[in-house]
Amino acid sequence: MKLKFNVIDVLIIAVILVGLVWFFGFRGQANAASSVGETFIITYMSPSYPEFVTPYIAVGDSLEDFIKGGSLGTVTSVTVDTGYDVREGADGRMAKSPKDGYEHVVIESEVRGNKGENGVLINGNTYLVGQYVTMRAGTGKVYIMLTGIARKGGL
Repeated sequence: MKLKFNVIDVLIIAVILVGLVWFFGFRGQANAASSVGETFIITYMSPSYPEFVTPYIAVGDSLEDFIKGGSLGTVTSVTVDTGYDVREGADGRMAKSPKDGYEHVVIESEVRGNKGENGVLINGNTYLVGQYVTMRAGTGKVYIMLTGIARKGGL
């Protein structure tokens, strides 16, 4: 049995191969930590995160944007305290109220990026203070608010 290839068959195979190389090359670059720009310290916070997640996040763990893809650096600090909600008290004032089964989590990370007009650009994505990020932190997955952006070493 003799195989026959025509020009269209060769072109289809070439397009498929180029597409695969582009797709896997692009994904590989997005997941790699950025090596350009300045080093930033990014702070994330959640007042009430399920307590079963926090033991899976530790200093030295890598952070990855679960939605956009790409590295968000390495965890440099994890602070865990009693989880809380903010509720109206009997006197009508807003106050913290403990939340059983939850923990207040603050995560700091270091990542390379570039200062943008409205935030920091990391791996082609802009991150802003007040933005919620769904990310993989160590072997945990968290939905957490970005609460601080600072250049390492100050201004």
